[in-house]
Amino acid sequence: MKKITPASIPAHPSPQPNYVSTVATQNVLTILTAALDNMFVPTSETAPSTPPKVPSLTTEGASSTTNTAAVRPFIVKHPRLLIADDQLIQRKSHQKVAIQLGFSHENIVVCNNRSEALQAIHAAIEEKQPFGAVFSDRDMGNDTDGDLLAGEVSRLENPPHFIMISGTLPEHLPLGVHFGIRKGVSLRKQLAAHLDSLP
Repeated sequence: MKKITPASIPAHPSPQPNYVSTVATQNVLTILTAALDNMFVPTSETAPSTPPKVPSLTTEGASSTTNTAAVRPFIVKHPRLLIADDQLIQRKSHQKVAIQLGFSHENIVVCNNRSEALQAIHAAIEEKQPFGAVFSDRDMGNDTDGDLLAGEVSRLENPPHFIMISGTLPEHLPLGVHFGIRKGVSLRKQLAAHLDSLP
């Protein structure tokens, strides 16, 4: 009997060898890459050089609170202030500075000439709420209005502390003036230093 041997099938290379395994590998790599991207944590090299801005509180409103909170010993003892100046812009400016120094708005009286200032000072004495300090211009329609006001105030039994704020400040302070400041300088800084030096 003739032995029949099975014919061997030639091994021809497939036109797309390992196609299934190649696609599977690519799919796995894609999934792994995506997973790594999601797990990526920025390092110091890749992180932004400046941290994100965090909204901060504005200091504009806080500054006035800070200034008025530090009430000076002189103001505690003498809370009332009179401001005398013939120019509206100067009166408002001095009032703003006074509040920043520690005077309260309701304790500040503003006058635009020497006559009004004298009336207010005498009225305050009668009401037993005298002024502790006066901020006065020198020229209020007359070159020596401030000088005259200071002299009249100095004759009171308990005169207020007289501070002359003027662009025409004389070399020697007039009688009754305790301290003089030229307009245009750092008014608040000089007033603060002066008031802090008072008992």
